[in-house]
Amino acid sequence: MSPRGLLCFVAAIVVVIGITVETERLLFRSSSVASQPALVQTPRLSQMACETAGGNWNACGSACRETPEAGCLQVCETYCECRRDEECPSGLTCGAFVDGVGVCQ
Repeated sequence: MSPRGLLCFVAAIVVVIGITVETERLLFRSSSVASQPALVQTPRLSQMACETAGGNWNACGSACRETPEAGCLQVCETYCECRRDEECPSGLTCGAFVDGVGVCQ
């Protein structure tokens, strides 16, 4: 094999190895991200506002809290738990009760 042919062969192997490594990295990253629950933020609600009003901040509550028997994706939903409207930040009300505990909406 000529030196030029050898150089082309080595370059082709380097490209194939690079593509393989990058593909593995992307697949690993996708699977590790998929195994972690997503975090969904409620736009008008913050932990400080919730707790100041007297509510209980839940940073990773079930997105299916009202229908626990249903099949549910593993998704975190932040919400402020409450028992009455006064425990919610201004402009929000306590609703969607499950076992006497609601969420500020």
